[in-house]
Amino acid sequence: MLETGSYAFYFKPGTIMMKAAHYLSLLLLAASSTSLVAQPSAADTATDVAVRRQADIIMLQKTLAEAKAAQNKADLAGAARIYEEAHKLVERVGVGIDLETQETISGLATVRLALAKQAQHRGRFAEADLHVKRALAVDPKNEAALRFKQENDKALRALEGRVPSKEVQAMIPEVQKQKINTATLVQDGKVLYEMGRMEEAETKLKQAIRQDSENQMAFYYLTLIEEGRYAQGARKREISVKNKAVEVENAWLPAIQPETLPQPNPFATTNLVHTGPGRQTIQNKLHRIVLSEALFDGVPLPQVLTFLSEEATRRDPDKEGINFLINPNVTAPSQQSVIDPTTQLPIPAPAPEPLDMNSVIVRINPPLKNVRLADVLEAVTKVADKPIRYSIEEFAVIFAQKTPDVAQLETRT
Repeated sequence: MLETGSYAFYFKPGTIMMKAAHYLSLLLLAASSTSLVAQPSAADTATDVAVRRQADIIMLQKTLAEAKAAQNKADLAGAARIYEEAHKLVERVGVGIDLETQETISGLATVRLALAKQAQHRGRFAEADLHVKRALAVDPKNEAALRFKQENDKALRALEGRVPSKEVQAMIPEVQKQKINTATLVQDGKVLYEMGRMEEAETKLKQAIRQDSENQMAFYYLTLIEEGRYAQGARKREISVKNKAVEVENAWLPAIQPETLPQPNPFATTNLVHTGPGRQTIQNKLHRIVLSEALFDGVPLPQVLTFLSEEATRRDPDKEGINFLINPNVTAPSQQSVIDPTTQLPIPAPAPEPLDMNSVIVRINPPLKNVRLADVLEAVTKVADKPIRYSIEEFAVIFAQKTPDVAQLETRT
């Protein structure tokens, strides 16, 4: 190794380069010792320039050797980078190095042309154009590079109007980065939702939707959050209603004194009213199941009951649902009579006409919001275009024709 001033050279012992380096070191030492005695003269300056030029030539030869080694290893990108360094040294040295100059130009043009062919093979015609232009910049008469540029220019013209502009292509990395960021926000919201941290999950998911308004997964988890909040609110409302009912009962319940209690009927064996377990279960479900929306704009009664059955099954915690039936038969009331205005004698009331239950139309519009299933059934009977009623049996809720209550006629005097 030779260190002289700000330069450091590495040579293999016993070679011509080593001898040249030894000679250069003597010159540099002589020049440095002279500079200590007096100001450098024109001869000293010329000697220093010659030494530096010789050092650049040695460095150029070393760089060319490294570039060829990289080229032989098929490291085209590394070889191109080293040849570019060699080309800078050639420009700095100038004349007197024809062999090194030719090797540098030939090697740089060859490597750049090979990189251009690789880029063209991958369909990157713009990148290939940059490489071949660099090859022609150092070797303008390179026939292979000229032919390649003509072919590549033809391919670029063929792609005009079929590929996005460079400005849009430059935006692709940013768009890809944003999509990754949006997907990360959705995953964060999903995990936070599963952890029960609804507020934080909603914040993440809404931020994801602001970045990508078509992100279906973000909308899906936002819907789950809203449904969870609604179910929680429904449970709170149910508890609040029950508590208020208890308060009302307690407020209206008078203090019971033994002497104020009614005397029991000795002939009565029980005072219990029996309601079957099936009917109790259906009644509880009708009051417990809450629909988020009930909208029927001119819908036949069978379709209405089908919708209510599906909603009951979906919202029933037991996933059993409620059976709905339609009774097409006329259930006549007990035999009633009216007064004949002519004879003033009682006569049997006329039987009601049968009703086609499938033709009953239900219209609830605007829709009912956050309503119990029991209230929906009451609303259906009230808004139907024909008189209907429903009854709760042990196994189902049955809809039937509502027969008019016949009032007893009276004679005024």
